[in-house]
Amino acid sequence: MIAALSVAISLPAYAAEVKIGVINMHRALNDTDEGKRASEKLNAKLNAEGKNLKVKFDEVKKMEDDLNQQGYMLSEAARAEKQEKLKRAARDFEKLRDDKQKEFIAESKESTERILRKLMDIVRDYAKAEGYVAIFDSSAPAQALTGGVVWADPKADITGKVIDLYNASGAKAPDKQ
Repeated sequence: MIAALSVAISLPAYAAEVKIGVINMHRALNDTDEGKRASEKLNAKLNAEGKNLKVKFDEVKKMEDDLNQQGYMLSEAARAEKQEKLKRAARDFEKLRDDKQKEFIAESKESTERILRKLMDIVRDYAKAEGYVAIFDSSAPAQALTGGVVWADPKADITGKVIDLYNASGAKAPDKQ
């Protein structure tokens, strides 16, 4: 009984010393200067590629429209040739679109991972310097079902401080060579 009482009395003292923080890694990733630059770069590339794909799509669409309008006037051989060209053009367009999508996803993933590695270093160093025993990611509300942060006092959120430290570090995440 006395042992249980002494444990119960000592728990609040230990609990008062435990410092736990939360960070919204999604926000930290997107709100750092480097994250904003990476996002702008990817969006600019996506817009440029989108315009190129639109031109290719319009070419395929025009071929299809021409075939639909003129197909009945063409000989069987000429119609078959135009249909084959249309199929080839449509297949080429789909391959180009799929390749560009895969390229965009790969670049986005590489950029995200590069910045996250640096963010993790900053979070670790900040947590050690400030005496935190744990930092939890509060980014995904769905994590509540799998053990993530269900609720945290906003005073425990270090996201803004980490963003400031990242931006103040002066070194941008290295570009892929």
